[in-house]
Amino acid sequence: MSDNVCYQDEEFSGWSELTTKTLALSNLADFSAVSEEVALQRPLEEVVKATLEGAASRSRHTARAYQTAISLFLQYLDKSKGKILPQEYQEEWRPFASSFELARERLWRYKGPAAILRLVDGSVLSGFKASRERVGDSVNTIAQRIPAVRSFLGISIYRLKLKRDIKPVGRRLSPDEVRQLRAAVDSTTIKGKRDLAIIDTMLFLGLRREELSVISLSNFKLDHGASWLLLKGKGNKSRR
Repeated sequence: MSDNVCYQDEEFSGWSELTTKTLALSNLADFSAVSEEVALQRPLEEVVKATLEGAASRSRHTARAYQTAISLFLQYLDKSKGKILPQEYQEEWRPFASSFELARERLWRYKGPAAILRLVDGSVLSGFKASRERVGDSVNTIAQRIPAVRSFLGISIYRLKLKRDIKPVGRRLSPDEVRQLRAAVDSTTIKGKRDLAIIDTMLFLGLRREELSVISLSNFKLDHGASWLLLKGKGNKSRR
């Protein structure tokens, strides 16, 4: 399969032009032990799952962020290109991605074969980025979601260009703000001591919320009389 080649077969002739060969589909063909053409007929859900498994090797937070980004992208692809599909596939394959809540957790469903990714081109990626800006995603959020989609698609020709006149959200607290924050806790109570320990851990170790929430006694180690907090951070890297 090569770039800019029309895909001609009984099911997709006339509507699908290949503009980008996706790494995700190549990987799917590899582990399915079938040709890439056959792999394209496998469920879209398998391509998403393969990408999320790779992200999960870094952290659960990364996997969740990837799933949200990919799912939002597939929803945009469905909205912008889904009507191109022949009428007989509309109900069976659309929407490409949909969500529902179960026990306060957002879950995603995916429909259609992996071949719907043939609808992706540079204009879709640019349009997706613009759509996220319109709904209010911050520059930082977009800077996370676009690379996640690029990883999913395996596209190297697309580069996110952040607006240089917009500064990233967030800043460091000043020493006075840190003192005020710590002073707001009543450290004379057990609950207050706990809260102060949580605040200090976040302030001085720079932990993410999820990293802090999973700390247990097993993370504390003694080494020659000194106590150390050992944990796994972003990229599955050990931190002490």
